[in-house]
Amino acid sequence: AIDGYIVHLTNACFGANVTKQSRTVVMVNPSVEESNDNSSETPICVLRQGNHENHSLDLLFNESASLSVKGQKPSTVYLTGYIQPPVEPEMDTLDPMMEDMNEEEIEAALRAQRAEQMRLDEEEEEDNDKEEEPQLIQEA
Repeated sequence: AIDGYIVHLTNACFGANVTKQSRTVVMVNPSVEESNDNSSETPICVLRQGNHENHSLDLLFNESASLSVKGQKPSTVYLTGYIQPPVEPEMDTLDPMMEDMNEEEIEAALRAQRAEQMRLDEEEEEDNDKEEEPQLIQEA
């Protein structure tokens, strides 16, 4: 995985060739340390040949998580999902001012923020317009 990004797993399934009577457990080790210690491994799904050959997931992991396959006659497991970019620092927290507000107060605060942002945008636009005014050049 890409450093700082989040891996979002959405599905696990067997491929075309499955070992007969396979019972395959997909395990995750969320540990940052790369060790042979399996004590922190956790099963995320179990696939069984002929009964349960795919499983929907909605799991998020950072780049340090590792996945493994175990079980009786384990088969190859294919994982699908996507990689999410890191969350912007200013976007990951709720404004503490809004934590104790009711819905109407939050809506009023958001309207005030939007109005302030529009005012700032207009000021910036006016500044840009002033800087870009064409100058008349006269030839002598």
